[in-house]
Amino acid sequence: MIHVTKILVATTLSISLILLFCRAGEARLGESFQSFKVKAAKGFKFKSESKKDTRTYYMFSMALDPTTTQAAPGFAGGMTVTVVGGRVTGQSMVMRLGDNYEAGKALATAHALDFAYESLGKPGPKTKDSTEREFQAYTQAIDMVMAGSPQNLRYPGFNGVITLSLAPDQGVIIAATPDAAPPPGGPEPVNKANK
Repeated sequence: MIHVTKILVATTLSISLILLFCRAGEARLGESFQSFKVKAAKGFKFKSESKKDTRTYYMFSMALDPTTTQAAPGFAGGMTVTVVGGRVTGQSMVMRLGDNYEAGKALATAHALDFAYESLGKPGPKTKDSTEREFQAYTQAIDMVMAGSPQNLRYPGFNGVITLSLAPDQGVIIAATPDAAPPPGGPEPVNKANK
């Protein structure tokens, strides 16, 4: 049983790292919605839109390939993009981990990393070691969220807050919102343990 679990976790981690380097179509804060729609077509299916005052909310579901659904049965995700004046002003993603918790968590971690980096316009890690460190840090953040402790993340020099929290159905919600005004020298992480 342990051998099968190790193989599944290794396979899932490989899938997750591939997802990290292949942008699935998350939006960048401040980006035009039109350019986002082109990127979104790769990894998301449009579901609906709604309006409230000057904001338009676009809802999408995550498109998953057969390899992903086999590695993490029941894993699913959806994204809402908030647009004002044709520009992305915020976004959130909810992910259900599915029947295989470890595989679902690995996929959620990869999507959370991709989401955070793309939302803030932050370049991804350049080396295998830095990728593994970031993956491990986000895995720990998701563990903390699943234990009921929401996480707020900021990166120095990037205007925006990444919030991870628990969804009502025990999934993970990740949201990106702009900072009002970053302090001189860039914003500091809210929870330095998750830096």
